[in-house]
Amino acid sequence: MEPGFSEKEETLLRGVPARSWTELDTGALLHNFRSISGLTPQAEILPIIKANAYGHGVLAVAEALQNKARAFGVANLREAWELRQAGFRQDLVVLGTCLPGERSAALSLGCTVTVSSAEELQGYAALAREKNAAPARVHFKIDTGMGRLGEWKEEGVRSLLATKKITGCKLCMISSHLSAADEDEDFTLAQLRWFASAAENLRAEFPAARFHILNSAGILRHPEFALDLVRPGLMLYGVPPVPVAPGILRPAMRWMARVALLRKVAAGRRVSYGGEFVTNRNSVLAILSVGYADGFFRQIRSGTARVLIGGKSCPVVGRVTMDQIVADVTDAVLLDGQNIAEGDAVTLMGRDGEKEITAGEIAAWAGTIPWHVFTAIGPRVQHLPLITANEK
Repeated sequence: MEPGFSEKEETLLRGVPARSWTELDTGALLHNFRSISGLTPQAEILPIIKANAYGHGVLAVAEALQNKARAFGVANLREAWELRQAGFRQDLVVLGTCLPGERSAALSLGCTVTVSSAEELQGYAALAREKNAAPARVHFKIDTGMGRLGEWKEEGVRSLLATKKITGCKLCMISSHLSAADEDEDFTLAQLRWFASAAENLRAEFPAARFHILNSAGILRHPEFALDLVRPGLMLYGVPPVPVAPGILRPAMRWMARVALLRKVAAGRRVSYGGEFVTNRNSVLAILSVGYADGFFRQIRSGTARVLIGGKSCPVVGRVTMDQIVADVTDAVLLDGQNIAEGDAVTLMGRDGEKEITAGEIAAWAGTIPWHVFTAIGPRVQHLPLITANEK
């Protein structure tokens, strides 16, 4: 028992329900995995679980996929270390560049490291020889238009060919990254055709390497370029970056909060900072236990967003504050006769009855993108796995 708390208080504190939480639908996650496999049956799937699995809870996602995937894509060494500490033995592909001081630890963790030049590869090989360790597992990146990692096209190919005789490394993957697969078809096709041609020419030189370029939008629009691997990120979590037929993907996350307080206020009352919203009638307001510190974006304007309470859509009014938002539940209570109580669960994102709020809608309200919606969810929000009957 903690000092200062009675046994009864300690029991109560340990059992306090979450004020804001997410639910991971593992059945939906596996459904999406199967859909990706159906679109690109010739390719192995490298699930991208960086950034806390796009805010879905990396350990729960990794556990759900551990019997499906031989490798996971992470952003950096810290994310790889977290998975190793949790006991996952998959190949961990570090998609970002390791800092010089991180390289030795990356090899010790058995990661596949991303390099952008022959010199970087040679540095890893020298480390492996110095440690008398297994050859460094290397993922070589070629820039075909992203302008981030890798050397430009032919220069990258020349650097790659220069690595053939370097000992102390194993070239496992060769890839590039699409920069506009959801918006610029001509440029994307140019990237895809160049890389597919380069891959065909390089296979004889590097027969053990696996080639990949498709992200989520690429998988959906150009599955014929799947090559050896595909890298689903957003679509793995049920959100299509480009339009798709209904049923192909299912959202894997539901984001919830609670009604912290109910207030009956008169017409003409200002609500939240700045008084941007003023009640125009006698109103019932629900104060909800979530704010911009939890990832509900501050830039969402009064009256733009909505939440679902008991299957009813209720507008969010007033400015978003650090720890709370306000929903106008007047119609739900007075017109629909809904019995709303303090402590009730509220859906911020996901389905409640016949209604649904998507990550895309939240992104539109905030002027951002669905990726940002997921990754902005803060550390106060608890992540709860929700295992569904159709998981297998």
